[in-house]
Amino acid sequence: MNDYLDFLEVSKAQNESLDVEQEQRKGSKKKKDDYATSLSLLKTRLTLLPEFDSSDVTEELIVSCLHARQRNVDAALELVCQAHIYNLTCLTAPLNEEHIFLALENCLPSVLDKKDQWGRPIIVVYANHWSPETLPFEIFHRAFTLTLDMLLMEKKNQESGVVVVTDWTDFTFKQVGYFLFF
Repeated sequence: MNDYLDFLEVSKAQNESLDVEQEQRKGSKKKKDDYATSLSLLKTRLTLLPEFDSSDVTEELIVSCLHARQRNVDAALELVCQAHIYNLTCLTAPLNEEHIFLALENCLPSVLDKKDQWGRPIIVVYANHWSPETLPFEIFHRAFTLTLDMLLMEKKNQESGVVVVTDWTDFTFKQVGYFLFF
């Protein structure tokens, strides 16, 4: 009998915690619905970060990060900080533009003319087309980032996202050795 009473107490406590979680979700949905409030809150929180120079961050980046995280201010704040650090470290390094255009001409990556059933653009990467001897991974990475940035200029793509399909057919272990992980 004591075991049964213990079970009832545990299940009652679990139900109470579920009720609290449901109330929090309802409250967070209300917060997410107000776009202007989310945007102003995100901007305010960016200015309050001590180690972050918010003068370099554009309005476009803030809005796109807010869309990417479905107006969740905490997740968008983290994404803005990561994007800013990425822009400072990776995109400022000089690379030869001819190599980037060569990668794009060789369909690394390519964008399909048609979109998926939800209207999202489709990026296709054929991994076996990449030759590490002629095209360093940094160039391929920059070409992919450039393609993604061009697609995300449209607000619809920022909200709905992008589909990336990678074909690993005939990709060799030799090519894997040339990957540079950040």
